[in-house]
Amino acid sequence: MPTGQGVQSTAAGRAVPSLTRAVLAVLALGLGLRLAIAMAVPVLEAESYYWTWSRQLAWGYFDHPPAVALLIKAGTLVFGDGGLGLRAGHLILGTLASLMFWRFCRRHVGPRASLGALALASIAPFWMPFGVAATPDGPMLACWVASLLAFWSALQGQRTAPWLLTGLLVGLTTLSKYNGGQLPPVFVLFMLATPRGRAWLRRPGPWLALLLAGLVLLPNVLWNLDHNATTVGMPFKSGFEPEQAGLNLLKLGALPFLLMTPLVAWAWLRESLAWWRSPERWSDERRLLLIVGSWAPMLAFLAVSILTEVHAHWAASVFVCATPLALRNLDGGSATGPSPAWLRRSLALGLGWMLTLALAVVLLPTLAGSDWKLARRAALELSGWDELTERIDELRERPDAPLLVSMNFHLVSRMEWLSGGELMGLPLRLDHRHQYRWWLGPELLGRDGLYVTKAKPDKPVAGIAETLERWFERTEPLPPIMVELGGEPVRRFELVWCEGLRTLE
Repeated sequence: MPTGQGVQSTAAGRAVPSLTRAVLAVLALGLGLRLAIAMAVPVLEAESYYWTWSRQLAWGYFDHPPAVALLIKAGTLVFGDGGLGLRAGHLILGTLASLMFWRFCRRHVGPRASLGALALASIAPFWMPFGVAATPDGPMLACWVASLLAFWSALQGQRTAPWLLTGLLVGLTTLSKYNGGQLPPVFVLFMLATPRGRAWLRRPGPWLALLLAGLVLLPNVLWNLDHNATTVGMPFKSGFEPEQAGLNLLKLGALPFLLMTPLVAWAWLRESLAWWRSPERWSDERRLLLIVGSWAPMLAFLAVSILTEVHAHWAASVFVCATPLALRNLDGGSATGPSPAWLRRSLALGLGWMLTLALAVVLLPTLAGSDWKLARRAALELSGWDELTERIDELRERPDAPLLVSMNFHLVSRMEWLSGGELMGLPLRLDHRHQYRWWLGPELLGRDGLYVTKAKPDKPVAGIAETLERWFERTEPLPPIMVELGGEPVRRFELVWCEGLRTLE
């Protein structure tokens, strides 16, 4: 064996363990960061909303499929019905998803780019929060990455079994969030563009995968048919807003720069343009999958934004393929894209950007004393919950177990969480008639309840008593909950004692 080849092999042998150690270190640091956040940040209203789902499992809910409820249920069964138990499933799945994300990146870009993508995702807003907060996006992103891995494995082999795994994972992605329905078009577009893919389309594997994905989703489809398509139609509940198309498109176009950091987003655009200019754009399958996997969902969201608003977290799945595509030049992936030095600076500045945002959140209580409206609003949202818990604890001692009532269904869930699940929440929202355990029926009539609403900082909420007259026989305003913000007392919650629930219509 030539001496040079032996030296090269030895260096390569050292590089593999070194890369493995670096990946494990990033995964451990990411888990530690998420765990610290999970223990420090109180349970959010949206999380308590999904927690109420986990208390009575079903195949569908008002605005999402059931995976998030199943994951929360598993976490609370093992770790207890507290904040850590509620988030435990997402913390564990977030770590596994990060490992799968690195493996996916490693198959499509070089070692430095894949490690850089993992490091960025460990703190970036499009990934890290969904490994902490118990929302549908956590299981959706994990299953999304697993689906991409399974699809690539199925494409490379000759067996049908990997296709069945792909179909199962696509079905689970869609059971987590309907964004998973974008995966079959991504896979079909990629296969139509490559000779290997077109050959597979003439074989049963991909079609069996599609059939299995449909069978996995079928219980949720049947649930929707039995509940007036409650979940399926949720994105368009507010109706079509074509007059807002320009603003919606502008917001969606800004998302990559906010969620991937500005420089990495710009690198994604430059690398995409470099792919389009390349004469080998259709023959490089690894690069092509990243292009289709990022741009097909993005174009779908652009189409939807012409009709209605697209929320920021919807686009998280776009960046699973966009991030390694942006960073591929760290390993000399393209001569016409961003330079490795430029991307190293981008990654460093991106990490600094995320840390700056984290520091700003820590300093919110101090900033709230200034005239910065956003900081004051955020600090106010974190205030007053201990006082509200004390009011609810007083009700837990009553033998009649009064209801916890609000027009805001997220606030209802948060109050139910604060009661330890001992008191029942009741949202006065007719569009929640098909929620799994709300609006149970006439057995609620005659019950008393505590009505709570968030107060406007500068004035009390008007018309509460008149609004509640429709629902209750008698109402009595209670002292509001006040908090201190910037050295000044501010109204946080308005409370009304309600007697005799008289209608559910």
